[in-house]
Amino acid sequence: MRIATYLSATCACLVLFSGISASAQEGDPRINELLTCSTGATRSELETAIKEVAASSGQSQDAIIDEQLKECRDEIAASREAIENIEKTTLTPRSSSRKENRDPVVGQARHAGDIWWAPATTAGVQHGHTGIYRTTTTTVEALGGGVTANIATRNRTARGTQKKYVLTSQKIRNAAGEWAYNKRRQKYRFLFVANKTSRAPYNCSQLVWAAYIESGGPDLDSDGGHTVMPMDIRNSPHTRWYQTIN
Repeated sequence: MRIATYLSATCACLVLFSGISASAQEGDPRINELLTCSTGATRSELETAIKEVAASSGQSQDAIIDEQLKECRDEIAASREAIENIEKTTLTPRSSSRKENRDPVVGQARHAGDIWWAPATTAGVQHGHTGIYRTTTTTVEALGGGVTANIATRNRTARGTQKKYVLTSQKIRNAAGEWAYNKRRQKYRFLFVANKTSRAPYNCSQLVWAAYIESGGPDLDSDGGHTVMPMDIRNSPHTRWYQTIN
């Protein structure tokens, strides 16, 4: 029994990243690994991002490369473990009905401002995707085509998607959902490196994280650093699970 891979022609839910310092040559295995994980961003963009983060943080480019490589590996490993655990403990076998075998929808939330994490794969790499509810019936997420709003009962996702609420006031939840909604039609950010240090364009976890930060809510990045990943949002101690979609 396997979770359906969550793929979309317009969705590059997680695009991993790389950068090259003056001392890091093309043969550096760290760089090669990061480049293998990269999809959608150009080499020039990756190099520039590493240099900018190093300059603003006072760290060396090598240190930033190591930090981002750890984020990359941690995201993939944690996502794989989460997916395997969901498959073993939560999902029931698929029906033989073709109609029932379609990917499920995210469906209605308990509260405006709730979030979801979904299993996803890009270029064969297991990771995740995350989005936020503007209202209990309207979703907002950053996909490969940009920030998009949708009706929750029409928004298809992967089996094993987990819905969570954020431990804060409903006023802040409402504000976070509205903040994200107001970013619709913004372009998609293909670089995850240092996505916490900039605003617009957005990738999926950056949008959800920024929505709460900008609304006076909790920091949903569970491991800190310059980058927030989908699994960081899923594992945030400021969230509580309430539903897994089968």
